[in-house]
Amino acid sequence: GPTKIFVNQIYVYIKGPVKSIIGRLEVIKVKQLCISECIDLSSKGAIKKKELVQYATNYEKLFVFYVKPMKKANSQISYFQLRERYNFNAPQNFVILSKEGKEIIEKLGKFKK
Repeated sequence: GPTKIFVNQIYVYIKGPVKSIIGRLEVIKVKQLCISECIDLSSKGAIKKKELVQYATNYEKLFVFYVKPMKKANSQISYFQLRERYNFNAPQNFVILSKEGKEIIEKLGKFKK
């Protein structure tokens, strides 16, 4: 897999029952850490230690995202709206957006600059 990634924002998508993009996280930094370091940090993250251990069984290292507090979308963007207009399918973990895709999400979510 990749050894370096460059991410400045993450959009927060919640699956059922909401099925919407509800917010945006600004990324402060990204580090690639060994599994034991990730597990040590799990209490500070958005994943339970047990889930992380299960997820990470086939990996030696993972990317860790350090983020600012979430900014809520002023208008949630529903899965159905995205699917109908843009043929969007919710990814398993993440999807990389084009510049145009980011502009669409920003506009639909009415995010403040």
